[in-house]
Amino acid sequence: MPPSVNVRYSLDRGGIHGEGQLEWRHLPDRYRLKLEGRLPVVGTILLQRSDGLFDACGLAPRRHSERRLGRSERALTIERQGDNSGTGAVVAEDRLRFSTRSQSLALRPGTQDRLSWLVEMAGLLSAWPAPGPTQGDRIGLDVAAVGGDVQHWIFVLQSRSEQGQLHLSRVPDEPFDTRADIWTDPQRGHWPVRVELREPRGDPLVLRLTGWQPVGP
Repeated sequence: MPPSVNVRYSLDRGGIHGEGQLEWRHLPDRYRLKLEGRLPVVGTILLQRSDGLFDACGLAPRRHSERRLGRSERALTIERQGDNSGTGAVVAEDRLRFSTRSQSLALRPGTQDRLSWLVEMAGLLSAWPAPGPTQGDRIGLDVAAVGGDVQHWIFVLQSRSEQGQLHLSRVPDEPFDTRADIWTDPQRGHWPVRVELREPRGDPLVLRLTGWQPVGP
């Protein structure tokens, strides 16, 4: 996993321009992650958080929340075996619980949320055996959303630049799935330097790295 860092991005959607700030904290036994998108005059339009631990698969999210402009906060909680459920009972199996639905889902190993997958991808690429992935190689991640669904995202390596930056694209399962492209920098532990997210309707959301500030222990 990459070391703690504060990252700034330019944020563009259609003709609207703003900025994104991402805070990643790699602590001895857990992590904290926050992404905030802001627009001039309007203020914060998106606030995402992910908190969790580490396990054999990498990041092990415990809670993920999302708040968008004009909407109340939505969240998902991941309960793992041995946890205290809050009622005095011990959790018997790993489950995903959502604030937007009453039914929980079984948790598959390695599942990420809609924010932690960015860091998990950086970790997977950094751990790839030398000389690294080649064009056409695929990476699969289960990604849970606060809306109550879990999808298996498959990324395919499209290209590698002369500087070693990798461009990966998500292969959508259905026509209305989110499309995602990321460009990662090996000099920064394969942290994304550019991200493009496209929903079925509307303009794509584009983040481009503009600032990088490592955070000491």
